[in-house]
Amino acid sequence: MKRAEIQLFLNSLSENFVRGVRSDFSKRFKYPVAHYVPNHVIVFSCPAVLQEKFDAYCAFLRARGVERQHASKFNVIDATPDRALVDVEWSYFDTNGHVLSTSKVQYVLCRGCAMGDLLIELVDYSVLAFPAYLEQTSSSNAS
Repeated sequence: MKRAEIQLFLNSLSENFVRGVRSDFSKRFKYPVAHYVPNHVIVFSCPAVLQEKFDAYCAFLRARGVERQHASKFNVIDATPDRALVDVEWSYFDTNGHVLSTSKVQYVLCRGCAMGDLLIELVDYSVLAFPAYLEQTSSSNAS
C-alpha cells in the first residue's frame, strides 16, 4: 500500500463523516472488527451493528458542536502490498474551524476482495477525543 492511497482512504472516511454517509462508512471494515479503546474491546460483528453505533457517535459529536473531522497527522508504520499499519491523529472541528479535540488511533488496513478497496481490519485508540461517549455508552449498556 502506498501513502497516497492511504491518505485518500482517510480523506474518504472524513468526507463520509461530514456528509453523514454511514452506510458507506460501515462498508469500510473487514468483519468482525475489533475496536480497542482504553480498558475496553468492542467487537462489531457486521455492518448494521457498526452503523448503529456510528449513528449514535455522530449524534453525540454533533451535540457537542463537532462539524467535521480531519486526519491532521498520519504515519505509515509498516506496509506491504496488501496490508498496512497506520498511526492517525484525528482532529475534530467546530463550525468556526477551531479544534475541539483530537484522538490518536492505530489502524490495521487490508485489501478487500481481489486487491480491491482498502478495509479497516483493526482499530486501536490510544487517545479518545471524547471519552465521555464511551462512559455514556458503558453506563447505558449496564442499565
